[in-house]
Amino acid sequence: MLYVSRPIAEMLDWFIRHYPEAAHARIGDIMHAAHQKWEIPAEETVRTLRAAVSMDGKLSDEDRKAFFALLAPPTND
Repeated sequence: MLYVSRPIAEMLDWFIRHYPEAAHARIGDIMHAAHQKWEIPAEETVRTLRAAVSMDGKLSDEDRKAFFALLAPPTND
């Protein structure tokens, strides 16, 4: 189980709202590093960040869903 503190979630929400392209790249880096260093699946990392922003951020549901949909790891179909 991953945890993101309220101040970090609020900062991440602000970063996404003001610099979405940079936020996308940095979150991708976080997902990769968490997987490489701690073997945490990318899906778990993005789920945790999405939940944190949902609880403590100001993004609309629509904007949050659209942003995090772009971060979903590719499926092996």
